[in-house]
Amino acid sequence: MNIASIATATGLLKKHPALWVLMALLVGGVSFLALRAPVSPALAPTPVTIAVPLQINSARLLVAPAQGLFLKAGVDVVGQPFEFGKDALKSVLGGQADLAVVADTPLIFALLDGADIAIS
Repeated sequence: MNIASIATATGLLKKHPALWVLMALLVGGVSFLALRAPVSPALAPTPVTIAVPLQINSARLLVAPAQGLFLKAGVDVVGQPFEFGKDALKSVLGGQADLAVVADTPLIFALLDGADIAIS
């Protein structure tokens, strides 16, 4: 772009203020559409079973599925309630659940017994 064409474009914008409005609307419209577009296509939620002890420290895993927070993240959580964490751990070891909320003591005893457990 040479200096003459820049001067001509600037002169047009000075003579026609409506072009500023048109450019602003164009930029705003493109920005709106770009930000509104979904990041990824909607996929079916991944089912995950979590064994949860009915204790106060597990409250967020009992409340979050009820409020649909996991579904918003694309995970369909099914909760398995247990009285204690060691029972929840037995559910994972038995293959009835994918994840469990458990304290450190039952976990250490299970590891010492040779259980194949991933901790995260």
